[in-house]
Amino acid sequence: MIRMLPAAIVIALAAHVFLGWMWSPIGAVLAGFLVEKKWLVAGSASLMAAWGVLMVWSWTRAPHETQEMWRVVADLLGNLPPIATVVATLAVACLLGMAGGWLGAGLYRVRMQGRD
Repeated sequence: MIRMLPAAIVIALAAHVFLGWMWSPIGAVLAGFLVEKKWLVAGSASLMAAWGVLMVWSWTRAPHETQEMWRVVADLLGNLPPIATVVATLAVACLLGMAGGWLGAGLYRVRMQGRD
């Protein structure tokens, strides 16, 4: 599983940067397709890692602006601490990654049934 994860993370990052966040689950679909048994973990880990890398990159490039953005979003969600924005973002990435991994595993099974 570990060998396939970097490819899925790179695909998710590239899709997020060049196509938009809604296309980043493509990396999770790829992870679910390439990992035979642990597709749920592979899908969620690949997308959480990709989104986490993007958040860390934003924070290293513009720390004050990124922290202010996290604070404003957390305030909009109900006076939460800024870390809640990061946790909520990673939770959404986890759920989208699980769905993408499930789809990829389903596509793998359909492909294997066609070979029988």
